[in-house]
Amino acid sequence: MNAKTLRLNLILLFFSLVISCRITSHKTIVQLPAEVYVAEKTEAFNKLYLNKIKSANWQAKLSGLLDLDDKKSKNEELRDRIEPVEVYFYVLEHPKYGTYLIDSGVEHALKEPAEDDHVGFMVKYVMGLENLKVHQTMKEWLESYDRDLEGLFLTHLHVDHILGLPDLPKSINIYAGPGEVTASSGLKSAAVRLTTNKLFEGHRPIQELDIEPYEGFDFFGDRSLLIYSVPGHTKGSLAFLVHAQDGKHLVTGDTCHTVWGWEHGVAPGDFTEDRDDNRKSLSFLKKLVESEGGVKVHLGHQSIE
Repeated sequence: MNAKTLRLNLILLFFSLVISCRITSHKTIVQLPAEVYVAEKTEAFNKLYLNKIKSANWQAKLSGLLDLDDKKSKNEELRDRIEPVEVYFYVLEHPKYGTYLIDSGVEHALKEPAEDDHVGFMVKYVMGLENLKVHQTMKEWLESYDRDLEGLFLTHLHVDHILGLPDLPKSINIYAGPGEVTASSGLKSAAVRLTTNKLFEGHRPIQELDIEPYEGFDFFGDRSLLIYSVPGHTKGSLAFLVHAQDGKHLVTGDTCHTVWGWEHGVAPGDFTEDRDDNRKSLSFLKKLVESEGGVKVHLGHQSIE
């Protein structure tokens, strides 16, 4: 085999590995809905206690947060700029089945420079994590909380939504959307795979919920928490309709990042994997809120006042 042929084969091998690369090699189990119920079906309607925690302030390019090629963006003459954003996690307390989180906030090591965090240098640089202003780490919240955790739901596996994993107990169940881990995501996944693996290190296998897009999955069996597959931002993105003690809440994940994007129905831009699917999912969530009525909406990285 001559040098030219060898080089070509190596290039082909590299691209085949990239194309087939998953976002993490952490063990994953695909779960059918019937196998993931933690409660028996019941007519009783339990209401959850929901607490939204701001873990950090951050900033990101508007061209990633919003599709600036959308007609509505162009009509407003939006230009790329640095936009303030926030990092959240949510606490769900079920009166019978315990406490679950949605997303994971920020690990304590990112607040204390002397500690070793789990984010690679290049990922840190590309994400601009030097601009992360931490308010409450997952470790700090756990130290102030006097109950055990049962599980963690991930809206998706982008790094800014799994940064708190190292602080969480390794015994909890972790749930993700259909195809979020098992689908191949190409170069972007390859670039963050080492960091993602470090963040998941020591945790139980990820349980992918095998649910159909836009069909509410009644996790507890009492309609207190409906989980929706909303593909687009990532293949396995999830949204959550919570029936809480103070009313109904929708956690959109990054199907919509910003207040302007939600108000004008404009999906994310460069940060999203499939813009067409993302637009469909955003439209679905807006219609869901309209049909339900009286829903407080919680966006991926900005809060509606």
